[in-house]
Amino acid sequence: MLAAKSSLFREEGVEYKGDNFLPDAPLEHDCRSDAPLEHDCRSDAPLEHDCSLDAPLEHDCRSDAPLEHAYRSDAPLEHACRSDAPLEHDCRSDAPLEHDCRSDAPLEHACRSDGPLEHACRSDASLEYE
Repeated sequence: MLAAKSSLFREEGVEYKGDNFLPDAPLEHDCRSDAPLEHDCRSDAPLEHDCSLDAPLEHDCRSDAPLEHAYRSDAPLEHACRSDAPLEHDCRSDAPLEHDCRSDAPLEHACRSDGPLEHACRSDASLEYE
């Protein structure tokens, strides 16, 4: 873990707190980035919690888009998402999904298709139930 005394990173108008700061921006907790962070961040964007990306995230993020929880994608997600579209829950697609989706269309629940579905769908048309 990289550690350096805050006295080594003093900038005019900036007050560092703690002993583990290694960025070039005003941070507050063990940050390793060049943007204003608050908690164990490793990115170049404003993050708040254990982030490892270059976008504004808040929790354990590893992407380049604004995420909030365990994200590994390049789109705005909120929960364990691994895609390039705005998702909210464990998504692996390139379309706006909300729950465990693996498709390229807007889905909401365990969908594996290329059309707008809502529940465990595996087709290319708009369905609502299996």
